[in-house]
Amino acid sequence: MKPAIAEILKKHTDSLMALPGGVGTAEGRYEEVPCVTVLVIELSDDLLGQLPNELEGYRVVVSESGEIKAL
Repeated sequence: MKPAIAEILKKHTDSLMALPGGVGTAEGRYEEVPCVTVLVIELSDDLLGQLPNELEGYRVVVSESGEIKAL
């Protein structure tokens, strides 16, 4: 049985956010299946090469969000 995505995010968010351009992580859906979403300022081949395809059995999906600022 896979751990909940919330647990995976708690465990891996710091390392994912440490990547250049990483601005957030979230629980998402890919083809109707739960996934780990990584939000980045700008998508690049270099950044994609640094991210895993999956974390603990969940697909990792990268989403270009631009810069995120607190209001």
